[in-house]
Amino acid sequence: MQQLSRHSLILTSFITNVVKNAVGRPRPDLISRCKPAATAASDVLVDISVCTQTNHHVLHDGWRSFPSGHSSFAFAGLGFLTLFFCGQMHVLRPRTDLGRALLAIAPLLGAALIAISRCEDYRCASPTLEERCLNGISSANTLISHDVYDVTCGSILGISIAYFSYRRYFPRLRSRKCDEPFASREAIFNEGFAKIKNDEETGRATRIFDLSDVDDEDAN
Repeated sequence: MQQLSRHSLILTSFITNVVKNAVGRPRPDLISRCKPAATAASDVLVDISVCTQTNHHVLHDGWRSFPSGHSSFAFAGLGFLTLFFCGQMHVLRPRTDLGRALLAIAPLLGAALIAISRCEDYRCASPTLEERCLNGISSANTLISHDVYDVTCGSILGISIAYFSYRRYFPRLRSRKCDEPFASREAIFNEGFAKIKNDEETGRATRIFDLSDVDDEDAN
C-alpha cells in the first residue's frame, strides 16, 4: 500500500511543479514577499526591480501560487488512503454500516483541513511579523499563501491523480472483489509459463497412455 500511494504522490508533485512554473500566478502575499522600496511609485505598474527582498527563493516563490501544492499533495496521499479504505471495507457496496464509511472518509477530511489552512492568515503568529500585523502595515490578505481558486484546483488535481493511481491496481469500488488488487505482470507472466508446462505434461501423459493401449492390443 505504501508503494502504491508513493506513485500517486510522485506523479502529483511532478504535475504540480510543472504547472506552478508554467503558469506563474502571483500569491496573495506577493507584496509582503517583495518588500517594495519606499521610493517605488504607487500609482504606476512596476516590475520586480522595486523589490528589496534579499532571499531570492522567497521572492520567486511568490509567483508560484497556482495550484496549491499542499492541497494537491494532501488529496493525492490521503485521498488515495480513502479510496483504499473504501475498497478494503466495501464501503460503496449495498448495506454497508455507517462506521466503515466514517472511518473511510476520515483521511479525506484531514486533506480538506490541510487545503483550507492554505487560505488562513496564520503568519501573524510569527515573531518577525507580529508587530507589523498589529500595526496594520501588512493586511491579513497579504499574508495568505493561496486563494480559494488555487486551493480548489490543487485539491481537484490531487484527488484525480489519486483515483487514477488507485484504479491502476484495484477494480472499481462497487465491484464484489474491490478489496483484491489486480494480478501483477510477474504473476501473469509466470502463470503463462505454468500453463504451457501443464499442457506439455498433459500431452506427454496422453502419448504414454496411447502407447500402452497399442501394446495391449498387440499382445491380444
